[in-house]
Amino acid sequence: MCLIAVFTALDFVITYFVAIPIKLSGIGSGYFNFSDVIIFVVSALIGPWAGGFVGGVSGCLSDLSLGYGIFAPYTLVIKFAEGVVAGFIFKGLKKIGKESKIQNIWKSGVAFIIGGLVMALLYMIPDYVTYVQTAIADPNGANYLPVFIDLAFNTIQGILNAFIGCAVFVSIYQVQFYLVRRMGNKNISSSVPKCKKDDVTSPNKERK
Repeated sequence: MCLIAVFTALDFVITYFVAIPIKLSGIGSGYFNFSDVIIFVVSALIGPWAGGFVGGVSGCLSDLSLGYGIFAPYTLVIKFAEGVVAGFIFKGLKKIGKESKIQNIWKSGVAFIIGGLVMALLYMIPDYVTYVQTAIADPNGANYLPVFIDLAFNTIQGILNAFIGCAVFVSIYQVQFYLVRRMGNKNISSSVPKCKKDDVTSPNKERK
């Protein structure tokens, strides 16, 4: 639980300090960020529910802190769904084939990209509510353009974060595998009794 709290705080910090507002001629809202990287890594390393928790809580807090409070409730659900989807897909793909660096790259890549696309598509809901449904009474009619502009940016964010997350996850996994393997070798060597010099009978002693 402490590890999940650390990742949640880390994701919030990354999102808060590396947030690029999306403004295209006054159209579109939200901000480009790298929060999905942490979500994907946690989903693969710890589990789907942990990734969902980290994504939902950190994303909601980031929206509230950055002045996008209207999106906070949606972000809580969307980022949670992103982490859960990516985590369960990776968990399912892990059962295919053997454990290797190449296997982890394509499995995590597929899971993370699908999770990022789910996030991008789900954000169409709050965009629709914000830009279309609230503008129905407008004489000029509802404007669907911001919905698709945000979809494009969210898709780019999801895929880019998936690639970065894949690289981070594979690197952490390789380091973890190396450390576990090294500790295992140390335990094996320490459990083998060492022969003393006096215990070895020399050929000369046997002749006597």
